[in-house]
Formats: sequence, C-alpha cells, structure tokens
Amino acid sequence: MNLDVVTLCNTKFGEYPEYHSSDDNLSIISETAIALSASVVLRAYALFSINTKPLLAYPCEPMLSKVGIYPHARDYKKTQEEVMRLLDFSAYADGEMTLVDMANYMGWSDQLVIDLYSKFSQHGLLNESINSKK
Repeated sequence: MNLDVVTLCNTKFGEYPEYHSSDDNLSIISETAIALSASVVLRAYALFSINTKPLLAYPCEPMLSKVGIYPHARDYKKTQEEVMRLLDFSAYADGEMTLVDMANYMGWSDQLVIDLYSKFSQHGLLNESINSKK
C-alpha cells in the first residue's frame, strides 16, 4: 500500500529527555505550544482543502480596477507590491500549478496564496468548472 501520511510535532519524538520515561506528562507542554500547533494544523488544512489548480476565466490579464480588487493604499511601495502579487497570481493561474506549487515557487505564505485565491474567486476571475483539486 502507498499511503500518504504525516506526523506534525513541535519537538520530534525521541529528541527530548522526557520521551518514553516517567517524566513524559502533560505538564511539560505549554498552552502556547498547543495553540501554535493548532494554528499550524488549521492553516495547513485550510490550504490543502482548497489546493486547486486555479485557472483565469478570461485568457488575458484582468483589469484589477474594473473588477474592484486594485489596492488603494497611500503608500506607493505597498500598493506596487500588492499589485505585483495580484499580477503574479494571475500569471500563474493557468490551470497547471496548484496553490501549494504557486506558494512554494513564489515564496508566498499559505495565508497570502489563500487570500489571493479567495479574492480572485470572489470577483469571478477564476473558471471554477475547470479547477480540479490535486
């Protein structure tokens, strides 16, 4: 059988002195560590649950202001960076790369790629009928 499985842990089993000893108990785990672990798991789940291959609904670069997603910040540099992220997402939304592939290739965080996907999807810029989760 070929099963895809994963182990998530803050400290790898066997690499802390309390592992498999009488000192291994819940008092060595902090609330902060549990909250961090939960956050990582939920963020990973959010990304992988929508890990689609986005495809632009129209074959050319979208006019960001026309569809209402052009950023309007007073800081020119910040606006320029946001516009470039939107344009980069539209360039790679060709139905070939998954969201995870895009995030890895562009060096984006999971939250950024989810936000970009959501923004494009909510404004009808993606062809949902062709997207496939893989």
